Amino acid sequence: MGPSRAADSAGAVRRWSLNELRATRSSSPLVETLRARASRLSEALSLQRAALPADCAHLQSASQKLSSCLSSFESASPHAAISNLDRTLRACVEGLRDAPEPERLHPASQLLLSSGFASLISSRVVLWRIDQLDGPRAPPLPSSTDGWNPTDVPAAEQATGPDVFGQAPHLSDLVFAAVDDTRAFGREKFGDVPEVTILHPHPPAGGASTCDTFASAVYPTDGPVVAAPYVQFVLHEVLKNALAAHVYRAGVESIGELPDIQLRYGIRDGWGHIVVQDHGGGWPAGGADRAALFLCTTRPGRARGHDEASWQYSRAHGAQLEGLGAGLALADLHARFLGGSLSLGGLPGQGAHAAFSFDVTGDRTDASPLLL
Repeated sequence: MGPSRAADSAGAVRRWSLNELRATRSSSPLVETLRARASRLSEALSLQRAALPADCAHLQSASQKLSSCLSSFESASPHAAISNLDRTLRACVEGLRDAPEPERLHPASQLLLSSGFASLISSRVVLWRIDQLDGPRAPPLPSSTDGWNPTDVPAAEQATGPDVFGQAPHLSDLVFAAVDDTRAFGREKFGDVPEVTILHPHPPAGGASTCDTFASAVYPTDGPVVAAPYVQFVLHEVLKNALAAHVYRAGVESIGELPDIQLRYGIRDGWGHIVVQDHGGGWPAGGADRAALFLCTTRPGRARGHDEASWQYSRAHGAQLEGLGAGLALADLHARFLGGSLSLGGLPGQGAHAAFSFDVTGDRTDASPLLL
């Protein structure tokens, strides 16, 4: 692949914040950005393959597949190229899941999947703006990777509307919709799920409320959220893990014996914050550091050699990757795209907590350090 005008002399590819995407009036530099990003990632993969150990056959195969896919960006339409990237990354996950654990968790495997998905997450938003500029009508903002995610929440779609920048939903609406939908998912999968107590940043209008309020001004307000489907994706993945932890620890018939999962949210100084605390026993020692790695899971689900998830859901909700250890890894990448972070922690034997921060202004997105 040849050099692109969207890459400077040092090889850095231009990043587009959501507000910059909104301001641009031509799709040409956006198409050039997609091609330049694919070219840079393909070059990095080639260098990586040359240094791989000889016994990393699954990783070699995945890297070659991804490089071949990225070469299509030079001549294919943005839609075709990004759809091919989506399919190829799924194939890479499926291929690497059968590798021995040292190869699955090898830094080169993690970098391949992380950089590939980071590029896909960013490219979908760039494609959204291309479609808006060139298409017959403005499309909705894409919701992460097609078919893998639970972000098809009607309330959020209606609040977002055709132009995500002009009609962004409030964080409170997004949080309540995400909790309701994730609990519905959990009931279909497990039969029942624990309650989630939502702690508001301020009492609702009208005064008295049974909801707890924050004791400090750390998260003082509610407000609109840009790129709402990406925020929802992170929240869904965190909540799915919290709900499952309670079920696996206490059993469906005894989940009421554990304290409720707690969720705090709010906005301050242009940053959104969501904190989820569960009582599902936490990760084993060192587990929090590994939880956001691809193909690293301690949950029962799709063992090696099993092709399908053992359950179904009326919407996507990540079923294609159930049990493979991809949900929190993808959530972390979405948080990075949003200029923020996903921090995981907790105490073994007690519970886990997840703290998610993200930009709500549209000025600090497309910020993942994994984008070349």
